[in-house]
Amino acid sequence: MVALTQVAVESLKPPPPAPEAVLESMADDALMRLYDYVFPTFVGHFDASLRASIRPDKKCVSVEKFMTPALWLKHRLAAAPAKRPAISCREMWRLWFKGDVAYSNGVPYRRCTRGKGCEMSEGSWSHAKLVMKILVRLDGNSDDALEAMAEETLMVAFDRAFPRYVEQHVGEKYRKSAQPEKSCSSLRKYRQES
Repeated sequence: MVALTQVAVESLKPPPPAPEAVLESMADDALMRLYDYVFPTFVGHFDASLRASIRPDKKCVSVEKFMTPALWLKHRLAAAPAKRPAISCREMWRLWFKGDVAYSNGVPYRRCTRGKGCEMSEGSWSHAKLVMKILVRLDGNSDDALEAMAEETLMVAFDRAFPRYVEQHVGEKYRKSAQPEKSCSSLRKYRQES
């Protein structure tokens, strides 16, 4: 029902400042006309093989079971690549304390459990955790203090801590390669092989 309401809201032109309130205050006949107008668009968000099964007489719970990434094209993960691209250490620092909408629903990655909840493999998340733990120690602030910081201040803290990480934890052979744009997995590898 939430997805259908969202499609209805997107169809209102111009969009009202409080669309849900507008829908709630509509007369029944106007709401049903909007439903008849919006429902085909909603059905169009499903894989073509399912569209005939999504009918106005179906119960919401029956339609909801089709709202998976493979079948519902508007699902937040429908367009996600099969394997998530590598995340730079600098970007991971931000995600570790601030999260993102696409993968963690705004939950900081440090609060995920072994990568679950932020769409990372357990190995990548563990490598990130190790590197982030060292960077936090080098920065001198607590995890909670870093999470509470404004994003700009948080990134300044990273820019201060990262060169110290390279100096103290990466051998001479890999120092030129150890850049903030590298993934935490690469940085961990440089640390191990140093």
